Amino acid sequence: MSTRILLALLLWWAPLLAQASIIVPLAEPELAARADVIVFGTVLRTQTLRNPTGFIVTQAEVQVYRSVRGSKPGEFLIIEMPGGQLPDGDVAEVTGAPHLARGQTVVAFLQKRGQVLRPLGMAFGLLDVRGSGAAGQRVYRNLDGLQLLLPSGRSAPAVKYAIEGVPLGDFLARIDATLRDQGIKP
Repeated sequence: MSTRILLALLLWWAPLLAQASIIVPLAEPELAARADVIVFGTVLRTQTLRNPTGFIVTQAEVQVYRSVRGSKPGEFLIIEMPGGQLPDGDVAEVTGAPHLARGQTVVAFLQKRGQVLRPLGMAFGLLDVRGSGAAGQRVYRNLDGLQLLLPSGRSAPAVKYAIEGVPLGDFLARIDATLRDQGIKP
């Protein structure tokens, strides 16, 4: 391939790639199997800091209401996500990273990286829970800022991985059943 054609392709794709983080989406059984910790809980507080390597990260303290795997109800977990804004004004924007806020309720598929828990696939593994009362709580997956690519390099259909308003109890029961079917203990 000529240098001109390669440069033209790169210039054409660069703006698209800059607007999204590229991940390989996982089917629900694989996501559940790869997660070290799967919980339903509420964000109590967040803080942005520089980690030991100097990167800006945001940490969220989450109180666990229900654990599917790797935790206990009532436990407090610290989830770390890339990016955020420091009190001194330094900012690191990471497209596709989840943004958590105090009071937000989530279902989290987390992976241990040393002493740190991180959502699998950035925002892909951190699902929003909305609603209450008679309508009940429902689970949603926000794919904004994520470019889904299959291992072949082809684009993955977002509709296949979207979660839009699944009742929380049904979703957690489905994950429990998936783990049992795979012989994975909570």
